[in-house]
Amino acid sequence: MRAIVLLVAALALNSRAETVPFVGCKSGGMVETDAAPTGKSRDLPIAKADAQRLAYYAMSGGVGILAPRDWNCYGFAGSGGMGLMVSENPIDSMKFFSSHWDGLTGLRFTSCSALATHLADTRSPR
Repeated sequence: MRAIVLLVAALALNSRAETVPFVGCKSGGMVETDAAPTGKSRDLPIAKADAQRLAYYAMSGGVGILAPRDWNCYGFAGSGGMGLMVSENPIDSMKFFSSHWDGLTGLRFTSCSALATHLADTRSPR
């Protein structure tokens, strides 16, 4: 037991939080649009090199994800739940909610979408 406590203490001393900037994302739903929330930078236990390339994107309602800096984001909410899209390309909400939208495609979107789903599934209740 003592070895486990010492190992946890050593990991805690060696882990260092790095700061990533907060980016508020405008969001919309079936009825209304929410302005992008304001927030503070986040201190996260990630490598310094990753922190220099990433930002924490979040919409009102608390949904957030790490993604590359300087990308675009848009949140959505409805009767089926809420989600947050982050893309290197601009996200046009008028096209997103139309029947003519082609969607976001590509490996990066798939990876971010899978990560967002994983984080939502493992998020502890508040």
